[in-house]
Amino acid sequence: MSENVQKLRDEINKLALCRLQAVYEIEGLLLNANTLMSLFSKYDWDELKNELPNWDNRALQILASALSSGDVHGNLIEDHFFYGYIFTLVDDSTSAFLLDDMFYFFNSSIDSAELLESIKSRLSTLKQNGYLTDNLYDYWLKEVNRQKAML
Repeated sequence: MSENVQKLRDEINKLALCRLQAVYEIEGLLLNANTLMSLFSKYDWDELKNELPNWDNRALQILASALSSGDVHGNLIEDHFFYGYIFTLVDDSTSAFLLDDMFYFFNSSIDSAELLESIKSRLSTLKQNGYLTDNLYDYWLKEVNRQKAML
């Protein structure tokens, strides 16, 4: 694991020890994670992608929050792939929670047909398990299909 990915993992694990609600309520708590990600090379991003399936649900949720909160200026960091990828990895209740910020993900250009198919599958699972109404499912499915049409 690269040094940058290890530092990010350590930071996220440290945040996971905090009460999860505090991570969302205390402004700037995610800033260090964002600062670390701003230093990532392409190699670091590739390695993070490979490592994320090994992370626990809580750490993934915190990383998703860091991605959607942005840096000190509010600029989002590399969320056009990773936020959606995390959405496919976490449990149902966390995926449903992440939908609140998913519009940021769909405002970016997504160039991975595989990821879009995984998101589509995840949405179907959420609907089947009662986490999405028909209307919400249809809305997000339309967004996935819109992105697929732009590939």
